Amino acid sequence: MYFATGSTYNSKYALGEKITTIETKSFNCMINTAKEGLFKKQSMIFWDLSADMAAHRQIAKLLFHESLSSPQRIELHDIIAHVIDKAGMSGKSLEDTLLELFEGLKKKGVGFGTMLEDNIDSLDEKPFRKFQKGASPQKKVLLIYLICLLISFLYVPQYIYYEGKQISWSYTFIWSEKSPIAHIDLGKLFVTIGILTIIFAIIIILLPKK
Repeated sequence: MYFATGSTYNSKYALGEKITTIETKSFNCMINTAKEGLFKKQSMIFWDLSADMAAHRQIAKLLFHESLSSPQRIELHDIIAHVIDKAGMSGKSLEDTLLELFEGLKKKGVGFGTMLEDNIDSLDEKPFRKFQKGASPQKKVLLIYLICLLISFLYVPQYIYYEGKQISWSYTFIWSEKSPIAHIDLGKLFVTIGILTIIFAIIIILLPKK
């Protein structure tokens, strides 16, 4: 938490979230760093509190670079709060402060920020997706699925068939030397693949879009 002459910060954590209220001679604002979804890392929303707390409005959003970890984003929250406080105490407006801040963060590869309209639902997410270079959650899950599929074909179920009866079954590597009475159980192999496909398809559908 920072304390600067003429300003106040009230910060708190909650499940990887940090909220800071900044009061300066030029403006009052609040910044909120929090996750937007279960499988997403934190982004930052800026609120204008210059009128009063009841009339607060979202004015800007910052999306951090995908490579930054959650602790790094929280640390950057404090640094950004300090920069905003210093700019406000020097007489800059909130809009000019944020525009200058976003330009610097983008050049350094830290994040991409933009000013918002009053209705945040109208925000165009394309610039954020373009800046966010990391693979989407869907692609990551698809990669895991393909790895599991490969393992399914390499580590296959087999059954022992003796005197007209199936007496046991187990898993073995496809290249392993097998007994003449051992056979690959194609039924169980296809069932395994089917179950994997259904599970991963549901996960991909439920994942938030980037």
